[in-house]
Amino acid sequence: NAEKPKVMEMKSTRDTWETTCNFRIHNKPMNKMWEWTSVPSVPVEAKAMLPSTSAVNIELAHGVKMITFVNTVPINENKAINRFCLIRNFALNPAFDFMARE
Repeated sequence: NAEKPKVMEMKSTRDTWETTCNFRIHNKPMNKMWEWTSVPSVPVEAKAMLPSTSAVNIELAHGVKMITFVNTVPINENKAINRFCLIRNFALNPAFDFMARE
């Protein structure tokens, strides 16, 4: 939320293979369709996992959850392949997939 860019209650942990940060950010629904998922602040878990994967997990109102995975594979010094995966526990019919792709 650009109007309230504050990150709250950030805690991080790490071990040999990953770093995990848990924090909260202010919620601002993107449009009227998402208003039903509004919460005062959004809990976020962000992980960076060796060698090249990250995951961001958020939970909105009514148990709506989304996890985004990103995996980066270097091809050479100037090129890499990024793979993205969005997992959700709502709108499970494939007809809704276009919303995640836009």
